[in-house]
Parts: sequence; structure tokens; C-alpha cells
Amino acid sequence: MKKLLPLFFLAALLVSCIPVDDLDGYWDKGVIDKLLIAKWLPDREFKAHSDSEPLVITSNGDIYTIDSPNERERHRENYKPIYARTLRAGNYLFFMVGPKQGDLLRYVIRDNALEIYTLQAHAMRLLLSQDYPQVKNIQIDECAICRTRSKQDESYDDVKIKLLDDEVFGILSKIPDTPDCWTKERRYIKASVSPR
Repeated sequence: MKKLLPLFFLAALLVSCIPVDDLDGYWDKGVIDKLLIAKWLPDREFKAHSDSEPLVITSNGDIYTIDSPNERERHRENYKPIYARTLRAGNYLFFMVGPKQGDLLRYVIRDNALEIYTLQAHAMRLLLSQDYPQVKNIQIDECAICRTRSKQDESYDDVKIKLLDDEVFGILSKIPDTPDCWTKERRYIKASVSPR
């Protein structure tokens, strides 16, 4: 990830995002999901990442702005807020960080909770080899920090998109909505609602 993102959001992106080298024209297809505009508190009952920081998502016209709640961090020399939009692909909603190079982060909002999902690389590798062997703009990268692990263990590999073109967009919309493909990574509760 080349841009300096707010640290509170960076942790979620590193484990949950799909990096995209070129969003192409899909940045312009992004919209604002009004349900996402809120202060989100980490659900401390969600055991996967009970150490998450709050998220504050606001909109500035047709773009989300996500600023760090930490004033000291906001005053760092290279600090920049995150700019994003929502991209709908089939039944999925993706938080799309952009505008040129960026990330896709699948989310679901239900019952005043924001859930963040990770696309599992081993399931995606199988889907691509069976149904889309010709695709050139999606790749599965071995996790750089896990090079010493067993070659049979694919649990730390990453899905990466080189160019978000129509073919890749179509594949994203058809990924099965199963626990084999998507793992709920983080959960937040809207600030006006008491966390469980």
C-alpha cells in the first residue's frame, strides 16, 4: 500500500482489503451509502479483533472522508485522510479507496452493525482455476511476511487486482457468499447504539 493511511484504519485494510493497482473507470461508478456515514465503535464482543479503533466516516459531496480520531496523527507531515466511495458488485458492497490506485473492502451493514469481510485467497484460487482460468487481472500473491511457512498452507496468501476491468468486476459479483470465500474479520457498532 503506497499511500500513508490513518493508522486506525490501516490495520483493518491490511488484513481485509483487496489491493487494486488500477481502479480504471470504476472510481467514477462509486456512490455514497448514507448508512455508512457514522461513528462506528469496535464491537468488543467480536473476538477476532477486539482491539480495533473507532471509525468516523463522513462525506464530502460524493466522496467519503475518513479521518483519524487521533489529533497527533492528523498533524503528521505526510498524513492524508482516506478518500473512498461505495462500489456495488452484484449483491456485494465494497468500500473503494481511490481514486486511481486503491483497495476494495467488502462490508455489510445490518442491525446497526458494520461488518468487514476478507476474501479468502485459497477459495479464490480454486474459483479462478475452475471457472475463470483465462483471467489476467486477478492474481493470488504469496504473503511476503509468510515466505517460510509450508507451501501447502495458503491461509495467508492475498488476492490482488491489477486492473479493475469489466471482467474482474463480473467475477467479484459472482463470488459465492459462503464462509469458505468470505470471513468476517471485524465488526463495529454505530455509536448511537449501545455495544452489546
